[in-house]
Order: sequence, then structure tokens, then C-alpha cells
Amino acid sequence: MSQYQRILVIVDPGLRRTPAVERALRLAKATGAALRLCLFDFHAGIAAVGVVSEEVMALAKAGFLREREEWLNDEAALLRADGIQVETEVIWGSPIHEKIIGAVVEFRPDLVLKDVHAEPALKRLMYTPLDWKLMRLCPAPLLLVNAHAHPLPRRVIAAVDTGAEGKEAESLNDTVVHAALQLALQCDASLHLAHAFDGLSTAAMVDPQGDGLLISEAYEALQAMHTQRFDAFAEKHGVPAERKHFLEGPTADAIADLANTAEADVVAVGTVFREGLERLILGSSAERILERLHCDVLVIKPPEFIHLLAEHLDIPEELLPSIPG
Repeated sequence: MSQYQRILVIVDPGLRRTPAVERALRLAKATGAALRLCLFDFHAGIAAVGVVSEEVMALAKAGFLREREEWLNDEAALLRADGIQVETEVIWGSPIHEKIIGAVVEFRPDLVLKDVHAEPALKRLMYTPLDWKLMRLCPAPLLLVNAHAHPLPRRVIAAVDTGAEGKEAESLNDTVVHAALQLALQCDASLHLAHAFDGLSTAAMVDPQGDGLLISEAYEALQAMHTQRFDAFAEKHGVPAERKHFLEGPTADAIADLANTAEADVVAVGTVFREGLERLILGSSAERILERLHCDVLVIKPPEFIHLLAEHLDIPEELLPSIPG
């Protein structure tokens, strides 16, 4: 399992050091990875001045960016003094998420980090519209770090769907475990594997004649099939029995409850997509899981995702990785 080589951090435009930067620092120390601190910002008021005077707009924009560059350079100097290899970049433009995706494609990081707000009273993360867009579109593994997170994770859960059919589902499950294991190894954390078996719907489990009898044999057969697949997948990836979690119940509830009871620091979730840039989605199960979690989340895309993205965004061919046949 290779160590991280490049880590990109999406820096808070509020010009303050955040848990995502601290996590990146710890990971860089553990792995020797190079950090790129990127601050993405845009001021619509400054841009609007350009309608009246391009010169005034250019001066205002330069001052706006200079303040951010100076602060970012100061932060980088502190990290370099700690022995970390760091480069910085301030990027102006809108929409912000497209600028971020462009930077990710160009830098090709092993991991992207961004802060996310956790609401303790609600026991959930509060995602911004930008968070959702990045979870849908970021081609690299995206780690969303909340303010209550430990400096380095101690327990990482890979949430997989081993009941899904087909090579694409199997490939995504493998990718999720690989990414979760890569993070766990470099943090000296334990990796847990989880699959939620939702069983048959209530309608399918009730006798059509209406006598209310559960079709227990069908349920048990389906449960046995899911169990067998999950056990085989865990064995394939070397996950020991004490860190396997075959759960029952609605997927989002089961995964979120496990994350809470196991005191997980990170849950890794794979995402699916549909054709068309406006229809690139997380998948209903993944989205429901993310909405229930209040620990850090690691969002993983299928290996071929960047090629789909390239059909809709202007990504140079030389930046596209090859996909093994």
C-alpha cells in the first residue's frame, strides 16, 4: 500500500487555520507527502466594478488577492518550519466548485481535504452547497474534516454494498476499501468493514392473500446470500472477523448507528453517477448515509469517474489517467 505523495487542502477563505489544515499537517508528517494549500475565492462586488471601470476593478481585485496570498504564505512558512513541503495558490473565479475541480485535475492529489461544519445538537454534519457539489464531482478521494475530529483518525469504517451485482459495483467496493485502508494505515488506525442488509420490503414480506405471514424462507435465503458475499469480500481484503460488521436494517440508519457506537472517526462511502453533468449524483444510499453521519467522511469515486467528467469539462487528455483493461 503506497503512501500519500500529494495532498491538496481547500483552505478556508475566512483566513484562519482549520482542522483540515491540521489534519493535512499530521498526514504530511506521517507520509512525507507534499501539501498544496489552495484558497479559492471570488467577490461579486469587485467583479461588478469592472462594468464601470476595468482599471478600478483590477486594483481592487489585486488588493483582495494580495491579502489572501500574504496570509497563505505566512501559514505555509509555519508548516515549512515544521519540515513540511508546501506550495500555495490563491485562485480567483466562479463557480468556485469548477475552479476546485480544475485544481484537483491539474495537481492529481492522492487526497483532497476540506473542512465541514458539525452541529453537535443535531448530531450530524451540516453540508454547504459547495460540499455537495464537491462530493458529487471531485475526482480524487475527498476527506471532509469536522472541528471535533481527532488530529488523526483511530477507527475508519469502509461502508460497502456487497449485495450489488456487476463488475462496476465490485470495482467501486474495492476502491472504497483501498482508499479507506490507505488512510487507516498511514494514521495507524484500525479499518472496519460494514455492509447493511435491508432485507425484503414490507410489501414483499407479506402474504398477498393478506394473512400477514412473513415469507421467512425467502428472507433467510436472501440474508444468507448477502452474508456469504460479505464474508468473501472481507476475506479477499484481509479484514478479520472482529472488524467485520454485517448490519441489518435501512442502510443509512445502520451505517450511522455503527459509526456512533464504534466511535468511528471516518466513514468511507463510494458514490455512483449517472450520465450528464447535471445528473451526476451520489446515489440515494450514499446520500442518505452522508446526511446521517457526524464523523469525518471520505467520499470515493469509481476509477473511471474522471473520464466521465472529462466529457463535460475541459480536461486536457494528458491529465487523464489510464484505466486498466
